[in-house]
Amino acid sequence: MTMHWMIGDWVVQQDANRLTKGDYNVRLEPKAMAVLCHLAANAGTTVSREELEAVCWAGQVVGYDALSNSVIKIRKALRDDARNPKFVETIPRTGYRLIAEITNAPSESRKSLAAVDAESSTARRLTRPAIVVLPLRPGKQANGSLDTARFAGEVLSEDILIALSRQVGCSVISRNSAFHYRDEPDFKQIASELAVDFVIDGLIVDDGQGFDVRVALNTCDQSKVVWAERYKIDKAITPVALNLAVSSVVGSVLTSLGLTQQKTAVGANRGTQNETAYSHFLKGRELDRQDTQQSNVAAREQFRLAIEYDSKFSSAYSYLSRSMAVCYINRWSDFHTEQLRDALKNAQTAIDLDKKNPHGYFAQAASILWLRDHQSALQSADEALRLDPDFAEAHAVKGMIHLYDGVPFKALQPLQNAMLLDPHFRDAYQHIQAQAYFHLGEFEKAESLLLQRILRKPESDTSRVLLAATYGYLGHSNTAKEQWERVKVINPEYSIAHKKSILPFRIPEHFDQIVEGLRRAGIPVDDNQK
Repeated sequence: MTMHWMIGDWVVQQDANRLTKGDYNVRLEPKAMAVLCHLAANAGTTVSREELEAVCWAGQVVGYDALSNSVIKIRKALRDDARNPKFVETIPRTGYRLIAEITNAPSESRKSLAAVDAESSTARRLTRPAIVVLPLRPGKQANGSLDTARFAGEVLSEDILIALSRQVGCSVISRNSAFHYRDEPDFKQIASELAVDFVIDGLIVDDGQGFDVRVALNTCDQSKVVWAERYKIDKAITPVALNLAVSSVVGSVLTSLGLTQQKTAVGANRGTQNETAYSHFLKGRELDRQDTQQSNVAAREQFRLAIEYDSKFSSAYSYLSRSMAVCYINRWSDFHTEQLRDALKNAQTAIDLDKKNPHGYFAQAASILWLRDHQSALQSADEALRLDPDFAEAHAVKGMIHLYDGVPFKALQPLQNAMLLDPHFRDAYQHIQAQAYFHLGEFEKAESLLLQRILRKPESDTSRVLLAATYGYLGHSNTAKEQWERVKVINPEYSIAHKKSILPFRIPEHFDQIVEGLRRAGIPVDDNQK
C-alpha cells in the first residue's frame, strides 16, 4: 500500500492519519487508520476480527469493543452507513470487508514520503556547511615506510572526522564515503558526488622518527585553501599525540568557518592511553570493516586483546559488541541468544565507561533490537544521534528498528538521512529500504532497490529471497523461481525457519508476508524446513 491512495473519492494520507475529500479533511486515530489500511490491503476479501486484532494491535490483549470502535470511527470519517455501506461492510459473526474501489491518488496529492524525506534532509544539510575529510595521502617518504604513513594517515583522518561530526553547525560525510577518494582528489567531482562545500585533505610523511603531517581546509567551488597547518606526530601514534593534533585541526577548521567548538567533543576520545591496547583496537576496527566471517573472527580477537591491555577502554567494548551482533545476525557461528546478551553487556560496559561514546549507544541499539525490545533500541539509537547527529550508521539502525517495529513508513526518513550522510552507503541500506517498500506494498520500488543491492553484492541470499517474494506479488513466477534457485546455490543452508526465528519482527505477519510472496510464485515453502 502506498502512503497516499484513494478509497472511492476520498484521498487517504496514511502517513498523516488523515482523510481528505475536496476541502473537507478529517483525522483518524492511528489504530483506526491501521484497521482501514489492512482492510484496504485485502479489499474485497472478508478479514476476520481475529486477524485485524492480531495485525493492528500486535498481540496486545484488547476488549471486543476496541475493533468495533475503530470501525465506527472509520465509518464516521467516511460518512458511511453501516446498514447501507459504501465503504466497510460488516460480515456477521466473522469480520469486515472493504467494498469500495481502491485506486492511486492523483499525482499532485501523493508526493512520496521518500521524496519529502529527501527534501527535508537536504534542507537540513543546506543550512550548515557540509564537509568531507579525505584520508591523508602518503607523500614522498624520507627514511620511513609508505605503509605506516598510510595507516597513520587514515587513523588521524578518521579521528578528525569523528571529532568534527560531533560539533554543532556543520555536516560531515561518513568515513565510508570519504575514504572512497583515496587517490589524488578532484574537488569538483567530490563536490558533485557528495554535495559538500569543503574538503579537508593533506599529506603525511614517515621520516623514520615520526610523521610530518600537512592538513588543509579547501573550498570545493574554486579549490581555494581556507586554512592550512603542519604537525609533527610521534611514530608510536599515541592517543595523546593524536588527540592534540585532532583538537588543533578541529578548532582551526571551526574558527575558519565561523563556528564555535563544543567543549564536550574536542577529540575523538578513544578512551585509552595504553599504546598496545590502542594498536589492537585500530587493527580490529580495520578488520571489522571488511565484513566477512573470517575478518569478523579476527576483529573480535583484536578487540578482546585491546580490553586485556586496558579494561576501561570504552570503544573496544562497543566495537566488540557490534562485531558479536553482526556474527549472530549473519549466522557466522553457533551464536545463540546468550551470546547476543553478552554483546549487549559489552555495549553497556562501553556506555558505563564513557557516556559520551555514541558508538556505545549504537551497538546497544543493535543488540537490543535483535532481542526484540524495539522501544529501548529506539531510545539508544536516538541517544547515539544526540551525541553525533551525523552518525550515518545510527540513522540506518534507527530505520531498521522502525521497519521491524511494524511501521515501515517511518523507516524511510532515517535511511534517507544515512544515505545523504554516506553517499557511497553500504549496500545493506538498500535492502532495508527495499523491505520497507515491500511491506508498504510498493513492490516496483522494492524490486528496483533489490536489483541495485544485488548488483553491488551478488552473493546476498537475503536480498534474493525478498526479491523472489516481490516477484510473487508482481506475478512474475518464473523470475521468482530463478532467484530462489540462485539462493540455494549461494547458500545451500539457507533456512526460512532460521530467518523467522531470529528476525526481530514485532508483528509476525510481516514475515509471513514474505513467505506468502514466495508461495504466490509457486515456490514450495515449508515453515519447518531447515
